[in-house]
Amino acid sequence: MQKALSRSALPPALRELAIITVAAYRHSEFEWFVHAAGARKLGIPPDVIDAIRRRQIPQFASQAQRIVFDYVGELIDDHEVSDATYQAAWKLLGTRSLVDLSVLLGHYTAVSMTLNAHHVPIPANATTAFGPKIN
Repeated sequence: MQKALSRSALPPALRELAIITVAAYRHSEFEWFVHAAGARKLGIPPDVIDAIRRRQIPQFASQAQRIVFDYVGELIDDHEVSDATYQAAWKLLGTRSLVDLSVLLGHYTAVSMTLNAHHVPIPANATTAFGPKIN
């Protein structure tokens, strides 16, 4: 699976955007810690990253980023994607990259659940992204 994900046709910045969106929805501190840094390095603006962390809709400069964000959010929240969002994503990415995006979401959802279940910590000097857990 990891080899298939690394050969993805999905542009790297959109890939990281999708991953941090999953991390925010799942409150996966370790996944966020790793991939928010990657998103910054790939040019995702800090205000967009912070809005995603807070589960708000960012002000995207890129329509491509907005389409990917919408696709991820709908699939996580609604367990499916509307026809309009699917068509926009397909037009942007094409079949291969759109399938890659869907597989990526499934993979990182499983990763976030695993990290959370086993309480994988972020480095001691790092700041938590989502604060204390509410029981």
